[in-house]
Amino acid sequence: MRVLKFGGSSVADATCIQKVTGLVATAWVAGEVTVVASAMAGVTDLLVAATEGGAGAPRDVVGQLRRRHHACLEAVAPGDTLARGQLDLRLELLARKLQALAGGVVSPAARDAVLASGEKLLVPVLAAALRASGLPAAVVDSYHLVATDSRFGGATVNLAATRRRVAQVLGEWPKRVIAVVPGYSGADSEGRVTTLGRGGSDTTAAVLGVAVGATRVEIWTDVDGVLSAPPNLVPEAQLLPRLSYAEAEAFARHGGKVLHFNAIAPCAEAGVAIAVRNTFRPEAPGTVVDGTRTGPHRIVGVTGCPVGGEEGDAAVLVVGDGVARMPGLAARVFTALAQRGIAAQPSNPWSSPAAWRVLVDPRHLGDALRVLHRALVVGGPAVLAAGGRDLAEDLGRVEATGVTVLGEVCHG
Repeated sequence: MRVLKFGGSSVADATCIQKVTGLVATAWVAGEVTVVASAMAGVTDLLVAATEGGAGAPRDVVGQLRRRHHACLEAVAPGDTLARGQLDLRLELLARKLQALAGGVVSPAARDAVLASGEKLLVPVLAAALRASGLPAAVVDSYHLVATDSRFGGATVNLAATRRRVAQVLGEWPKRVIAVVPGYSGADSEGRVTTLGRGGSDTTAAVLGVAVGATRVEIWTDVDGVLSAPPNLVPEAQLLPRLSYAEAEAFARHGGKVLHFNAIAPCAEAGVAIAVRNTFRPEAPGTVVDGTRTGPHRIVGVTGCPVGGEEGDAAVLVVGDGVARMPGLAARVFTALAQRGIAAQPSNPWSSPAAWRVLVDPRHLGDALRVLHRALVVGGPAVLAAGGRDLAEDLGRVEATGVTVLGEVCHG
């Protein structure tokens, strides 16, 4: 069993959905498949605006969504009356929810019921596309599968209760029929729809993967995988073919947008691998996240983001298994930043052995990341890992491998 999750850019229109059906077909030939889908690109933003009164009248919002989804359905599966009926019913339910909100105070529960609609509108279209390509597929609402608490807008999944729901609903599911599940939402113990926070479809895929005993959860998106630094700030960032769970979580919690951090812990606890792949470049190897650890002196990249609660600061993280205990790292980081004229201060370390951080002025975040990426990721880690008794011995060990050491090296 594999769980395949497709993000909003992967299901943005009929052409994208046709690519998705090909990827699902390839996976289905190899074994059982469950599919989790996000809303079409831009739909959740429209629904957010609708709950805030900034998207026009409810009928205009629903009309816009009706035209977009029906046009897509006509392109991928024009004769599928089942999907048409499911789509029209969901549009009608959304219209009622939006009308009920008009002119009144929007409760968190009512808001979640609206925001969850984007994924629920998409899955009938995707299931129809799969059927049109010859694959058996049916919609299963996440409302019946994913159990959460009642923290609307950012609910936490109850994994034990989710396992029970999945066993009840999918326990008798025909093995070769693909369950197509909307991501991002679930339901609390009272049956009220909850959402898992933006990016929560990754979490849906992860908890379903654990609940069904999947061998792998695949996150299909519009980038090749996890990179060694934010590419918008560090153009030379490199694709990372393999990460530990702790390394992936460090990236996800501090500036990384490829994988949601809430998706990692369930898979780590169950030993389920996560693969990040590019829908539009399926030939790219992607990134695999699993329990692999390559040693205590592994630096895989740098990342950073503004730090809530520490006004005026941005956190810069060095990411890699064991970096919290890596000898010489602090001196190397502070010296590299100082040589660039970037002031940095120590920070209470984030509670992970795979991340070590300092604080800088937010205006210098990009420059700090570029400096440290060059110093620690492009050639620097070998110096830190060499393990010699002094600097000369460290350099001798590195240069013996044929690596040229550039710049100054601090040994602390």
